[in-house]
Amino acid sequence: ESSGHAVERLVAVAVLDLRRDDGRVLVQLGKWEEGSVVPKCTLPGSKLHDCELPVDAVQRVLQEELWPFAHGVQKGRVEQVVESRESARYRLKTRYVRTIQYATLSRDFIEPLLPTPIGVGSLPSHMQHHAKSDLFLLRVHKKTYLCAWIAQELHEALRSPSGDKALKAWVSSIKVDDIDSSPTGSAQSRVTDRMDTDGGGNLEFHGTGRPSVTTMSGREASHVSSLRSTADAGIEPAIIDF
Repeated sequence: ESSGHAVERLVAVAVLDLRRDDGRVLVQLGKWEEGSVVPKCTLPGSKLHDCELPVDAVQRVLQEELWPFAHGVQKGRVEQVVESRESARYRLKTRYVRTIQYATLSRDFIEPLLPTPIGVGSLPSHMQHHAKSDLFLLRVHKKTYLCAWIAQELHEALRSPSGDKALKAWVSSIKVDDIDSSPTGSAQSRVTDRMDTDGGGNLEFHGTGRPSVTTMSGREASHVSSLRSTADAGIEPAIIDF
């Protein structure tokens, strides 16, 4: 309860701003519900558990949700942002305390999932030169999330009010078939980018989530031999739902 006896809801979250050496940031573009993607562009993260410190929440996200990348993460500075606004869900004034852990992926770290190009067909013209991205799936428990490494400029554009429509159009053009919803956590699916206009390849996940490639770019081909021996990557980060 805040001053003046007005009820104020408090939400504390911790997110990871993880970037590769090419400057691209890891984001979640949406999650699968009933066979389709619900678009939402956000950084991986979590609400804080009771009595949990932000630094511990970030570590939990790394170990439980981003474990395929955890060994390559190099943490940097931490920033805290406080914002007050009315919650659309609860209709209460809410104070959001957001802790951002900035981090980079080690340059010599071999990514456990194969990047797949994303085309530019459904994006507005002012976004198209930022649109080529590395798309992949991650699973946590029974949920499947669509994630990507994207340019910072595109991340900011998709999170803006005007970017919501573009995000929906972009994500809806990506087809994922045969999602395995079994509780074992396997990710049997096929990802097809229908917007690809420059020869990018299709990415297939079989059984444990290990990818096989039908068409590869030069960068993709360089990773194939090492990726075939990577551990099961059937986990994905949680989307924060306010």
